Amino acid sequence: MEFLRPVFKRRVADLLSEAGVDISNWGASNNPKYCFEWSFIDDERLVLNLWYDNMEILGKSVSHNMNFRADALQNRINNPKKGWHRRGLKIDEHLQIAVTKNIPVRIILLEGDRRKTNDENEQASYVYYRHLDSQFWSISHYDFDSGECVIERGKYCDQFSQGITDYIRQKDEYLVNCYFRDRAKRQLVLERAKGRCEYCGTAGFLMENGAAYIETHHITPLSEFGADEVWNMIALCPTHHREAHYGLNRHERAHQFRAFIKSIRID
Repeated sequence: MEFLRPVFKRRVADLLSEAGVDISNWGASNNPKYCFEWSFIDDERLVLNLWYDNMEILGKSVSHNMNFRADALQNRINNPKKGWHRRGLKIDEHLQIAVTKNIPVRIILLEGDRRKTNDENEQASYVYYRHLDSQFWSISHYDFDSGECVIERGKYCDQFSQGITDYIRQKDEYLVNCYFRDRAKRQLVLERAKGRCEYCGTAGFLMENGAAYIETHHITPLSEFGADEVWNMIALCPTHHREAHYGLNRHERAHQFRAFIKSIRID
């Protein structure tokens, strides 16, 4: 993950312009009304300022777990500065909009001294280095009830990678049987498939957020006590995924899928 660490300090305005954000109304590039914000959104992109040290490895991708709504409430209790509370709620609002409208995410990575949120006498954070990541990120999970959010850097996503879908399933769980799916293991399957159906080789379509869409499938269904493990999962195009569930030859397909997994020696 070291390649993501920022080593130059560029201006927020310049990085936003590079990301495609219109800053013509700022007046000056260092206008404090704008440049101290943590997030910027329009109909085509969401740009977030995030600390490099908060990033972590998820499978073969980089992710960031956050809950700015909870942080904002904590700031309201521990800090007299209203700006930190307001910015936390604003970034949470922007995340909700991005999830609902499937808006692509760009990340400005920060390196520096971070303040302690539980100390009202703590000085504000100071950024030493700042740059814009060249890749798009996507919101892989957002909980509208709690504000918990996960964003991931990478090229691939599946039918469970959109936060709004997860939310609807959670709300409807009294109507249907829902099963836990390990996000990290799904990501490993997506990275293994590299955006292509592992049965027919068809490439997944490109989404607005820049990710290649392909669907993940449990060969032995979770409803039949199948394991939520990489060796029981395969990436499929939407057509063969539907066939795996409803097709006349679905049992034959399952045998073929297992043979494929055996051939690549998944532990």
